[in-house]
Amino acid sequence: MTMRGKAAMTVAAGLSALTLAMGIGRFAYTALLPAMQASGLSNADAGVVAAANLFGYMAASWVLGRTPPAWWRRGFAACVVLSVVSTAGMAQPGFV
Repeated sequence: MTMRGKAAMTVAAGLSALTLAMGIGRFAYTALLPAMQASGLSNADAGVVAAANLFGYMAASWVLGRTPPAWWRRGFAACVVLSVVSTAGMAQPGFV
């Protein structure tokens, strides 16, 4: 594969990762919030959940930015799994 082909694959992987992270981490949260509030989640608690969601983005960026390139794939996979599990957990009563 040429350098141009490798660069294109890297860009495609990065765009896919961003789409996945934003789709699961942000848009799923937005859709779940009204149901969580109807189940008794207060506005203050919703703010805490939103802050934790955004903190997760920051923490993952910080950690992966300091991770050796050889570990990026594993680190990214771990972050995706954590995002999916925590988003799924928000749909469960008593998670927050």
